[in-house]
Amino acid sequence: MNRLFTFILLCFAGLLPAHLSADVSKVEEIGNQKKLLEQREQELNAREATLKEQIASHVRVIQDLQERFSKDKRAMEEKLNQREVELNKKLIEKEQELKKKTIELESVRDHRAKSYRLIYEKMEPKNAAKILEDIDASLALQILADMREQKAAEILSKMNPEKARSITEYGFGKRQLASPAGGNQKISQKVNEVNEKSPIAPIGE
Repeated sequence: MNRLFTFILLCFAGLLPAHLSADVSKVEEIGNQKKLLEQREQELNAREATLKEQIASHVRVIQDLQERFSKDKRAMEEKLNQREVELNKKLIEKEQELKKKTIELESVRDHRAKSYRLIYEKMEPKNAAKILEDIDASLALQILADMREQKAAEILSKMNPEKARSITEYGFGKRQLASPAGGNQKISQKVNEVNEKSPIAPIGE
């Protein structure tokens, strides 16, 4: 105990031997370095904890964004599917409406053609031919096809040959495109029958 006390007094008095004084300096230096290392380690630990918290925060944000993206994607897909269903439904409705309107239009045309047919049948063939020359070939075809064959032949014989040929060619084209049960085939056959019985000479003779 006395030696330790003496050693401490000598340290304060600066009376230690040189080699002992150097050892004490090394011990103090090592202690200081240890403190610096401990301080540096604490700083690094604090920095590591901060980085871990930041990384965890970023991970949570990314996960949240992924969840929101998946939810928005599903909602968008459902919305697109619903929109597709609605558009298909509207398309079907429009197609049905178009079909209905087409049938109505054909009915109106048929009724008109029949009305005209009754009028033209009562006219003189020469006068009827003159009027039919100036109307559309398809309408003229319908009118003539619904007439009695003899009457239609008389009108065709009074028509301009070019117009008569145009009506005939139109009727032949309709027959080629129409189905076996179609009305256009019936009309075109009738016109061709009328032309075969008509006294019109073939064009170019």
